[in-house]
Amino acid sequence: MLPLLFFGPPSSSHFWSVPLLLVAFRLIGQGNLCILSRLGIIQIFHMTYDLASAMVRIVNLIGMMLLLCHWDGCLQFLVPMLQDFPADCWVSKNKMVNDTWGQQYSYALFKAMSHMLCIGYGMYPPVGMTDVWLTILSMIVGATCYAMFVGHATALIQSLDSSRRQYQEK
Repeated sequence: MLPLLFFGPPSSSHFWSVPLLLVAFRLIGQGNLCILSRLGIIQIFHMTYDLASAMVRIVNLIGMMLLLCHWDGCLQFLVPMLQDFPADCWVSKNKMVNDTWGQQYSYALFKAMSHMLCIGYGMYPPVGMTDVWLTILSMIVGATCYAMFVGHATALIQSLDSSRRQYQEK
């Protein structure tokens, strides 16, 4: 009766997880991996490990996409700055030449993310040839990131399903 009170009512979702882990540690200590594999604990460990590694891959991919957005935003501001802010560039049109770096970075990041997500051109469409080429570059990088994200998500779903399929075949 004490274990039932300690681990909660039988209707809880984690009711059997702690006792099974205790049995697993005891069987590992005795070297009975055959019994352990019959209990399905090894399979549960592999599924958990696969899910964790897949989540790490997705988080790394999102981090890489954010880094590319940062670089693109910096490039969006750097090129007009190197040209001494021509009158037709987005920085001059937004009257941001002498603004704080935080505001300039925020608008540059917004412009880069708008391009990379292919949802627009930011506040103003590109006018000069350098703005046009920067916009094209941003959209190509964004489309590539989107394709990589969809591909990784598809591979993740298939890899999780394949381990279940292999287990059911045995």
